[in-house]
Amino acid sequence: MTTDLGKLTRDARAAQDALDAAKAEQAAVAKADADARQARSIEWAWAFVVSYNQRQAEASQKVADTLADLTEAVTVDLALAGRLYLEVTRQMAEANMLGQDLVKARAILKAAGELPGVYRIGRDPVGDNAPWPLTHGLVRFPPFLEFVDGVLNNRRAIVGRVQSGETPETYEGKASASLKAEALRREWVLAAEMESLLAVKVQWPDRFAKLSAEEQANTLAYEATRTAAGYSGELPKIAMTRLVDPEPPRFASNDAVRVTLYGQEGHAPSH
Repeated sequence: MTTDLGKLTRDARAAQDALDAAKAEQAAVAKADADARQARSIEWAWAFVVSYNQRQAEASQKVADTLADLTEAVTVDLALAGRLYLEVTRQMAEANMLGQDLVKARAILKAAGELPGVYRIGRDPVGDNAPWPLTHGLVRFPPFLEFVDGVLNNRRAIVGRVQSGETPETYEGKASASLKAEALRREWVLAAEMESLLAVKVQWPDRFAKLSAEEQANTLAYEATRTAAGYSGELPKIAMTRLVDPEPPRFASNDAVRVTLYGQEGHAPSH
């Protein structure tokens, strides 16, 4: 059998040419597809940059509305609050994704040479600077139980600031003697200091009269509560001693004063 090498060579060359042509055609199609995708990405980026603020405002408003419902549900229905918590978490994630898409749109336009690669004032709305940080940052969205605790603490502070319903200055009733006696009985508290002052009043009235007006009035009020309560315990005994200032020694101008120094162990002079 005779092999025609020339024919085989021609056939191989033709097959290689066909393969190269197919590869070139495929590469051209792939490049056209990539160019089309890039062109569509650029068009999307232009549109997204312009629409971002409005879309972010709408997404954030949804979050704010659901947060208000969630806060209200905490004090009404914890099961509903749990569902709303998950819903607002999803809405926050969607709002945050808009921020990530804004960064993507800017990168596309910069890569295409449509935006300059200059430093921007302010940080991109991603990560800790996202519109609604979920797990990081100082204003992160807290876990459910922490959120509930915060809401209840705030509500407790609000309801705890209740204004008094009593208006003493407009009261028109009259307190009877029996009513006053009952109030004195309820307010009596045994106090050792006041017992001593009361003992001074009883045992040393002249000394009691020298006390300040405030101390005397306080003692009399205590005595009234004591009497109203029916307490008859014995008053302490108060011993009063007169304090006399010692007269200073009198020395003549020509008197000599002898100073004697004593040691620590005896009364003998040390020198």
